[in-house]
Amino acid sequence: MRWLGLGIALSFACSERPVPGESDGGSSSGGEPGTTGAGPGTTGEPNPTTSGPPTTAETTETTAVPGLCGPPCPAALVIEDDVVIDAAGGDFTCVTEVTGNLRVDGDADPVVVATLANLQRVDGTLTVRDRAGLTGLPMFTCLQSVGDLNLRDMPQLTDLSALGSLAQTGAVTLENLGITALPSFGPAYEGTLKLFLLDNSQLADVSALEGWAHPLFAVTIRSSPKLADLSPLGPRLPASLTGQNISLQDLPAVTSLAALSG
Repeated sequence: MRWLGLGIALSFACSERPVPGESDGGSSSGGEPGTTGAGPGTTGEPNPTTSGPPTTAETTETTAVPGLCGPPCPAALVIEDDVVIDAAGGDFTCVTEVTGNLRVDGDADPVVVATLANLQRVDGTLTVRDRAGLTGLPMFTCLQSVGDLNLRDMPQLTDLSALGSLAQTGAVTLENLGITALPSFGPAYEGTLKLFLLDNSQLADVSALEGWAHPLFAVTIRSSPKLADLSPLGPRLPASLTGQNISLQDLPAVTSLAALSG
């Protein structure tokens, strides 16, 4: 029998509560959003050494590379490093994979960001933050796999449907967005072990959890005043909460946690 408490602010944990933040470049095992042990804010951000695709030998081939789902390219490129897209610019049209972390900052040129249209895989953490005016993510329609997904501080971002090809993630952090529902991601997506939904003032629907196969071993839902139904979360909690991190805070519309006990 599992037992969960209820209060004006709902908060409990069987071990230390997770503190969401950005990745420091590891894998998704054992840490908070990001990857391994990153702290809040920017304290766990990578120290990138790459701000654009690597220099490659020139080629005269002009046909599309098999497997690309975006614009045709003479050759697919893999960046074996961390990447920060900021005011410095760049061209990522032929990049299909980043083996490190990829961060898109608020001052990045939208034209440059749009060149990510062939990106299929980020082995580290994909972070998009502070992008004023961004209401959707059309640059990620080809994206299939990310180590961890971190979308932060874009209250005007309401549409995550462009992530419809995403089949695999580590930790997922959605913070201060304008979404009304948790996205389903791709048809093959089975969920994540760590989910952090933070300060999403319009979030009212987490029914996408019903399609996830993986149990949630760390989950924080905080400051979502319109979210009333937590029943989709119940089946995603493991049979034993020993050693797990579960935190529910500032959810005034939630009046019962009965659906989470079993």
